Amino acid sequence: MARRDEQLLGEIAVREGFLSLDQIEECVGLQEKEDAYRPLGALLIEKGYLEPRQLHTILEIQQQSAFQHERLERKRENDRIFSKICLSRGLVTFEQVNECLKVQTRKQKKGVFIPLSRLLLQKGHLSSEQVREVYKIQYGVVFYCAACQVSYQIPEYSQEKSYECPKCAGALVVQDTQAPVSEAEGGLEDSGYDPVLRPAKSETKLGNYRILRELGRGAMGLVYLAQDDLWKRRVALKILPGAAGLQADTVERFKREAKAAKDLDHPGIIPIYDVGEHRGTHYFAMKYVEGTSLDHLIDREGIEPQAACRMIVQAAEALEHAHAHGVIHRDIKPENLRVTPEGRVKVLDFGIAPRLHGGTLT
Repeated sequence: MARRDEQLLGEIAVREGFLSLDQIEECVGLQEKEDAYRPLGALLIEKGYLEPRQLHTILEIQQQSAFQHERLERKRENDRIFSKICLSRGLVTFEQVNECLKVQTRKQKKGVFIPLSRLLLQKGHLSSEQVREVYKIQYGVVFYCAACQVSYQIPEYSQEKSYECPKCAGALVVQDTQAPVSEAEGGLEDSGYDPVLRPAKSETKLGNYRILRELGRGAMGLVYLAQDDLWKRRVALKILPGAAGLQADTVERFKREAKAAKDLDHPGIIPIYDVGEHRGTHYFAMKYVEGTSLDHLIDREGIEPQAACRMIVQAAEALEHAHAHGVIHRDIKPENLRVTPEGRVKVLDFGIAPRLHGGTLT
């Protein structure tokens, strides 16, 4: 198969049980015989092997896979930057870095990515204090403008000063300090402008919600910690920025996530409070749950086998409840599981969850 994207489409279709390998190979053979190129998806639908909605679901999973690949590349780039800083300051040797990279490669083949900093710490090549000092150099206080989706690194940050976006004059909010600077969407702006010199004119708001800071971002939107001024409570606010320029199916998928989760009532599923649209920006507000995502927990601390088993059972109970109500998640992975300080697992992100009664599963 000549095209990598179509090869991935076939792999996902077989892995998810939509198609058999023989059906894929048959359509690939037809594709190669024809003079004019026709997409593999079109041939699969023409042969009756796939329904259009099934193909749409496969393409959504493919998009998520591409996002995960990009996220992994960012982590690797962060490790390269971390190693360069350590080497330039004589904190570690090339041999020590290579030793840890070999361990990282072995673990990654088993589906677990361990940051280089943690491996160097575990091996005793770096102290905790040295890791923190390198992080201070590599990571910075990053501010984010929710209006134009641009990030800025602010030198000599002070909590007593206000900061304003030089592009749109909107208020800047502090981005999640656990996120590496290089993961800021679009990179950091180098505008030569010092935001400290101008006070913020207004708070960033979306309807009744005052945005306080960014919690995270993914393929289907941005998540902020926000204050609900109507009900006087803090919420996690997920928004789909720039909806006016997005395809209708992307907006529909965002709404489907909110609908799927809002219909479910289980302690292992974060409840949805509100779904709406404000000046072209689609959003939904959900209960804010203290904690961290399971992938961050694995990267930072690792998990004991007994604790991992408890988490698996909790996640399975939540998914069983969703299944009983006609919803299949289809994208369960560590970053979509949030672990509370008490060790309770909450399931997130029903963005590609189909309804069983929709007739699109095989």
